[in-house]
Amino acid sequence: FDEVASYDLPAFIDYILNVTTHKQLYYVGHSQGTTSLFALAAFKPDYNRKVRLSVALAPVAYGGHIRSLAVFFIANFWQLIEGFVNITQLYEVLPSTPLFGSLAQIFCNDYSALRSVCASIYYSAGGYTPNQLNQTLFPIIGSNTPSGSSMKQMQHYAQLFLSKSFQHYDYGEKINLEKYGRPTPPKYDLRKVTIPHLFYYGTNDVFANKEDADKTASEIKSVIVHRRIEGFGHLDLLWGIDVVELIFKEVLELMKKF
Repeated sequence: FDEVASYDLPAFIDYILNVTTHKQLYYVGHSQGTTSLFALAAFKPDYNRKVRLSVALAPVAYGGHIRSLAVFFIANFWQLIEGFVNITQLYEVLPSTPLFGSLAQIFCNDYSALRSVCASIYYSAGGYTPNQLNQTLFPIIGSNTPSGSSMKQMQHYAQLFLSKSFQHYDYGEKINLEKYGRPTPPKYDLRKVTIPHLFYYGTNDVFANKEDADKTASEIKSVIVHRRIEGFGHLDLLWGIDVVELIFKEVLELMKKF
């Protein structure tokens, strides 16, 4: 997400503002989408004035309390994983493909005997929240996600977990010296983030943990809403049964004020 923050997000924001002739825009990010904006606003503070309001769903900056099994596995077995990835050159994680949609249509529909298996996969990715999961949505979710990531991204989150710090990617001492001019990666200074933020995350979220979210909010002085939703997991901020009533309606009202 260093590169997303350095290249992609500035390009998106500048293009939108140029085409629309607006001076500011609203930003809605989920999970890594929040991480990227935190990094951009800290690394290139000029972009703070270009975002009118940020809606941070499952905000992740600090990651020392992440409870994701995938992140834990990568953090503890990275050398083995890196060796396998370099040999096979499989650098992309869960790329977007019509296959997922087809599998979801077949195995996760309302009449499938395997729908409980689909639910277990969902829970493993975002936290156990049966009261918020509308299982009828499985074919739609499978047709749109996952949309691909990289092993380097996963490793970066594993580094946040291990370091308990919100920092740039750690390439190792030699490359760090070449890239950053120091043996360790520099930290992002969240005190430079001045965009008004709305923080929403769930009690069952395996990525956006309370301790980490509280620490992030304590350093970003412009957090105007900081809500922890009972019974919500990481993915319920997108598809939860009650997400419209509990979050989206409030967000729309706050957007009107900005």
